[in-house]
Amino acid sequence: MDDKLEVCEEIVSDLLKIPESADFIDLVDKKKVPDYYDLIERPICLSQIKEKTLYLQYESCEEFIDDMLTLFENCFSYNLEQSEVYDNGRILQTSFLSMLKSRLPRLHRTVGKSRKSD
Repeated sequence: MDDKLEVCEEIVSDLLKIPESADFIDLVDKKKVPDYYDLIERPICLSQIKEKTLYLQYESCEEFIDDMLTLFENCFSYNLEQSEVYDNGRILQTSFLSMLKSRLPRLHRTVGKSRKSD
């Protein structure tokens, strides 16, 4: 495994240890939130991202970052700003960006240039 991709796996593992990650571990339940899949084009969760890092399904760290940013975009576009899930998403995003900045600083600098990180 590429050293940088190994760091990506470490980042998602560390994010999963944060209590606020609970809402993002699994995909949103279609039975509990039926309209989610009508509104969210590319659903993704931390379990899928973790699995992709473990099974070397990312060709680059940029692909990993793209999935992480999609996770946050989905959260912020579906949930109301005052909601607990939205707040947890913000905490997780802040943690992710901090980890990215300290562990992969070159890639962190490109996050805002390639996509809006919210």
